[in-house]
Amino acid sequence: MMCRFACAVIGMLICAGLACGGSSTKDLAADTGVEVPTGDLGASDTDVTEGKDDSPLPDVVPDVSDVPNLLDIPNDLAVGDQGVDAPTTFPGWDLASRWKPASAPACTKPHNPTAKTLKQKAEYYDWIGGKVHLVPASVRPFSLVHDVTLEAAVPTGIVPDDQIPNVALYQYGENHGLWSSLFVASQAFRYAVTKDPVALDTLKRSFTGLYHAMQITGVQGLFAREYRDNSIPGDACPPDGEEYAKPIDRVGNRWVKLDAQACSWYWDPAAGGGSGAMVKDDPAHCVDLAYANMCWQRNCSKDESSGHNFAAAIIFSIVDDAELKAMAAEVLGALATHLVNNAYHLIDFDGMPTRYGSYYALSLDEFPGFNALHALAATRSGLTATQDPKLREAMFNCLLQMNGELQCINQPTEFEAPADYRTYIAENLGLTLGCQLNNYDNVNMVLLNYVILMFAEGDPALRANYRAAFLKNTRGPDATGQDLWAEQNPHWNFLLAAMLEAGDTGTFGKLIDETRAASLIDDGLCTLKAYPETNILVARDTTDHPETCTSDRHGSLTDQPIPIEERCASLFPWWGSPYSRGGCGADPTQAMIPSGYLLPYWAGRFFGFVGANE
Repeated sequence: MMCRFACAVIGMLICAGLACGGSSTKDLAADTGVEVPTGDLGASDTDVTEGKDDSPLPDVVPDVSDVPNLLDIPNDLAVGDQGVDAPTTFPGWDLASRWKPASAPACTKPHNPTAKTLKQKAEYYDWIGGKVHLVPASVRPFSLVHDVTLEAAVPTGIVPDDQIPNVALYQYGENHGLWSSLFVASQAFRYAVTKDPVALDTLKRSFTGLYHAMQITGVQGLFAREYRDNSIPGDACPPDGEEYAKPIDRVGNRWVKLDAQACSWYWDPAAGGGSGAMVKDDPAHCVDLAYANMCWQRNCSKDESSGHNFAAAIIFSIVDDAELKAMAAEVLGALATHLVNNAYHLIDFDGMPTRYGSYYALSLDEFPGFNALHALAATRSGLTATQDPKLREAMFNCLLQMNGELQCINQPTEFEAPADYRTYIAENLGLTLGCQLNNYDNVNMVLLNYVILMFAEGDPALRANYRAAFLKNTRGPDATGQDLWAEQNPHWNFLLAAMLEAGDTGTFGKLIDETRAASLIDDGLCTLKAYPETNILVARDTTDHPETCTSDRHGSLTDQPIPIEERCASLFPWWGSPYSRGGCGADPTQAMIPSGYLLPYWAGRFFGFVGANE
């Protein structure tokens, strides 16, 4: 099994050195020269795919030769078992079995707590999230969640509606769907805890905004990175025609312009006598007229789709509103079906693979375990939400190979050597690579997909497999002293602890015991207490922390996590490296999305880690 992983790593290095190009799923299938059995996963239909971030693969891959295949844990469905019958119904995890700390969590070592309590900060952030960071319901009943620039200073406390300045700009970026998803998840936890009708309204408006990010593409399971609406002040489409040019080799996240019939147009530099002009797609690609004269950003990546999947999975699992639950099930099923129909790669609306949309383990653009976890999470959550027999086959007979070796994913690197995807996630997720190579985008994508998979998996033995792989692959410190478990990150700490089950601190004692699990919660509480009272841009400078290494991805780094109260305001501070040094200026008219506080706070409330009046 380690040979398969080593060969995959070598392939990653060869591909990086030769600048391997992408091709469509249909082309890849043709290259294999094999026929996929009818009903298996290789058959591609009219569905579409894409995804991730523009960082190169590392020049040096760390030595993973001593990583065991599996931890020595009880497992009724151990890797390699043959002829195992999959269940006929597929419930998710009954959260009643999860681990709970023996005593009430408490911040025992506070550092610079704010004057406001945790509850008071949540009240402000929930208020401004619904009132300022969403397009008003009177303008449009759904919205993505935006960083904003107002015409005057952002309120630092809750004020009447007529005292909120107008929005000058709803800011946008290429991962807008991801950042919106994290806010949506926070509101799902909030509503599950409080049953507050205001929380439900905010949740519906923001999750419906995410839902429209799929519908505007015209392809089920494919999400727009962002969409804009020229009819809304502050939400205009990019004015530069070249932003709408077709991507070359899938590089760059280009925009798609929709006309009055909601049909797509693109920028052709050769049109207009050589000066460039907008040209209608031929054949025409038209979507619902509700999106007429809007625009959307293409080239969906794994981080984008992971965010959508996370928000939908949380809603499906814990929210009791029938309308939201049905919408979440549709999203979960659409993504899973899209991947199964397209050999586990996201396909764009033009039939081409997106740049960072590979979900199959041996795509050679990521560690096999990293992609395998994404595939397992998307497939299992879609199965749990829809009970679709096609997804049952994909999950149990293809990804988990429960009935013997089956050639099922029609990709040239995998078709001839199918494997149980648990072997890949147990070997290496590629998260503890050292100061220079650690990638916190990947760290967070793994966390989201781990939670998606755990919420969706009803079998305790399979959850034990997944939990073992996650704990082993994230426990530090790494060779340079960085430790994901020691960064006092409430988002990470709370979700890690929440995915433990009763008895785990005994089963996994060599990785996590009762004391360590409780300390993760306590550390997260201390950070939330120090979290700033607003997310308005203020001047910060953390260059007084000594530089200990530099990272191509995260820049100049220090050797200890920088306290949250010293960092620049961010739309989700837990997504970046906590060791990053730098600075930022002040702008009282700009505020960032408040998910960085709200998601860990309301998840902590839901799981019993944060007190109601704390």
